Parts: sequence; C-alpha cells; structure tokens
Amino acid sequence: MITDEIVNSMVPQERGISDLGENATFEQINLSCIWEPRDNDQSEYGVSAVIGCEFISTDVNDPLITKSVDNDKVNITGEYGISTFDRISYEFKDIETNETFHVKGWPPTDPRIKYMYKLNQDPREIRDVNYIVDFLIEFDFSSLLVAPPSTEVPPPPPPTPSELGIITDSAGSNYNFYVDESTEKAYRKDRVIFNQTVRNYSFRKLAPELKKILDSME
Repeated sequence: MITDEIVNSMVPQERGISDLGENATFEQINLSCIWEPRDNDQSEYGVSAVIGCEFISTDVNDPLITKSVDNDKVNITGEYGISTFDRISYEFKDIETNETFHVKGWPPTDPRIKYMYKLNQDPREIRDVNYIVDFLIEFDFSSLLVAPPSTEVPPPPPPTPSELGIITDSAGSNYNFYVDESTEKAYRKDRVIFNQTVRNYSFRKLAPELKKILDSME
C-alpha cells in the first residue's frame, strides 16, 4: 500500500481543464469535481481508480461557496455572490467638510457610506472561476504484463514496468509515478482544473446587501 510520505512526494501530472458549465450569481449550485479517465488510459496503464482526492486552490474565495472533499471528488455547493464580482465602485460625501470620496471595492467600511449618492456594479459581465484538484490514481497494470499468445513462435517475455513507462522517478525525492511490483499496482497524482463560467447578476442583491451594511453601522 502506498504511504502518505510517498503520496506527499508525488509530482502532480497536469490533466487539463474540465468544464463545470455556466451559472449566475445568487443561483444555487450543487456540483462535483470528478476525475475522468482518458480514452488511452486503460491501454497504457491498465484499469484505474481514484483512491484519494485533495482540493488545492481556487482563484475566487467567495464565502457563499462551500467546498467539501470526499475520498474521490470535491463537492461545490452554495451560490456565487458579490465577492465573486467585487469590483464595485461608489461615491459619497462628508457632510461636514463637503469632501467627495470615490471608493472601489466591497464591502464598504466607512460609516459615511450612508451619504452615498452613486453606486456602480462590477463592470464584468462574466467571470471564469477555476478549482484545482489533485486525484490519487491507482492503476492495476497486471493485464499489461501478459504477452499476447502466439502459435508460430514462442511468445516474448512480458514487458517490465520500466518498459511500460510506469516507473518510479525518484529524482530529487519526488515521484512522477510510484510502482509496487509486488502487487502490480502503479500510482499517479493527477491535477485537474475545473472551470465554471459565472454570469454577473449581482445587481439584484446590491441594494439589500448595502442595507445590511448600513444597518450594522447604526
């Protein structure tokens, strides 16, 4: 069985982008980031299965989105909110000095925000959100070690794991693959980027969200 020490030393192999589809802000989502085998995986590595999963990062940390990790997938639930489209700008005055302030970003923290006279939503109409997930894949390559039958000449010896290309690469104490020849299992860490396109409908909630902030400042 592969140890945690070996798993932590494995170099993730980039497996490309997986499309999670399109969604809009403030609409409920319930998605799963799942590893999918490629067409040539079984022929090159044998029967494969996900035996571990780790959420690595995302480029949008929206507090309304919850990420939970199962043994073989990452679940994404909740809704995208104003934090996903936070390039909001607004203007307000200091009624004592008559000074005008032009501010960008959300949420506002200055109590003089109650004197706001202009509010602009994030100008982006859509935004791509990426989730990076690592999967630990176990390959049963025992069937690849069997040479094809031949009636004319003696069959050649079955290929070794090295000849199959699923060898342990221990350079720098990091592994591209780890092979357990005693069990005829090979292990690889695959990194997948899961992409979702989000539409900006946050204008629907700007007014009530602003009211919450103003109420909290009273």
